[in-house]
Amino acid sequence: MDRLNRLRRWQMEPIAEYRERSPNLRRKFTLYPEELVVEGRELVGARFQKTIPLQGLRPEFGWISFRSPRCVHGLAVCLAFAVMSGVWIWGGPVLLPAFVPIVASFVCCSAFGLACCFYYLPRYLAYTFVDRNGKDILQVIASGPDKGRCRAFTDQIAAEISRVTTPPDPFFRPGHQTQ
Repeated sequence: MDRLNRLRRWQMEPIAEYRERSPNLRRKFTLYPEELVVEGRELVGARFQKTIPLQGLRPEFGWISFRSPRCVHGLAVCLAFAVMSGVWIWGGPVLLPAFVPIVASFVCCSAFGLACCFYYLPRYLAYTFVDRNGKDILQVIASGPDKGRCRAFTDQIAAEISRVTTPPDPFFRPGHQTQ
C-alpha cells in the first residue's frame, strides 16, 4: 500500500512546500491535493516520514506560542552547579588547592547550563490542525528558513482541506451559466 501511495505521489505535482527548523527538529512539509507528507529528522538523528490525509482534518486551525522545555532544563543545570560551587567556595573554612579543579568544573557546567538556557529561550509560534474529534494531528512551527511563509502555507493547507471535504454541488453543470 505504501508503495502504491509513493507511486501515486510521483504522478502528482506538489501544491506547496514548507521547511521548518528548530533546535531539536527539522521537518519538510509537502502539500499534495489530498494529503500532506511530513519528512523530518530529530536532534538525535532519528528520521521519519508521515503521510496525513486531508480528508479527516478540519479546515480551521488554531495557534499556540511555546518555549522549548530545554530552556528550563538549562536553567536548572546552571542553578544546581552554581549552588554546588558556592557551597565549595563559601561553605568551607578554607578552599584547598586540591578542590580548585572541582570548583572550576562546577563553574564551567553552570556556564554551559546558562548557555543552553539562552539558546532555547526564544518562543515559537505553532499552527495546529485537529481532526473531526478535536485531536491534534498536525502542528506547523513558524521557524527556520521559510518562517515568513508559515501563515501562507497553513492557509493553503486549510484551503485544500476545505476543497477535499466540501461535497460537490449537485446542481453545478460545466458550461452552464446561471442568472
